[in-house]
Amino acid sequence: MAHRLCPIARTQEHVYIHTHIHTHTHVQEEDLIGTVVRYMLFSNQEKPGIPVSRTKLNEAILQDLASRNKSTDVRGRNSIPKNVLPKAQHRMLSVFGIEMVALERPESSSKSGSAEHYMLRSALPALLRHAYLRNARSDSRAPDPALATVVLSFIELSGGRVEQGEMWGHLAQLGLQKDEYHPHFQAKPSQAMQKLEAAK
Repeated sequence: MAHRLCPIARTQEHVYIHTHIHTHTHVQEEDLIGTVVRYMLFSNQEKPGIPVSRTKLNEAILQDLASRNKSTDVRGRNSIPKNVLPKAQHRMLSVFGIEMVALERPESSSKSGSAEHYMLRSALPALLRHAYLRNARSDSRAPDPALATVVLSFIELSGGRVEQGEMWGHLAQLGLQKDEYHPHFQAKPSQAMQKLEAAK
């Protein structure tokens, strides 16, 4: 004998399914926003001032989708979800004080008028930015501004907490080995990290 759900049960089931789907979609969108922000910060650290193509951002997002859900088939998907980039730009500005600027290619090189590349620039006024950098460079005890930006970015994007081992794993992806001399710091990254920890 077939059992039928009463109207109230059907309504409750519909609400549960709708809420579950909405929550899953929101969580996935937040993950993708984080992927864009991390990729832009990594790229800017490795090649400062070099624009990042939308294609590269799309590849990073598809790789993230595939790694998070092995059952997700990303073949044939070639576009970033519509809301992700604007929200990533807002996150970059509101959290880090950095603008993720869209660059439009010349009309002769593209039939589309949409932005194809993005780059980062500080949203701080020039005088304030230069004063900060000048003070940081003149004080040997001051933490490195670039390292501080990257470390704080990882912490923010990881929910406010990152284990030390995990942090060094992230930094290793940028070419920073904990106990190997690095020319940027003129010291070992671990020593540069100690300055950052002392500045808390």
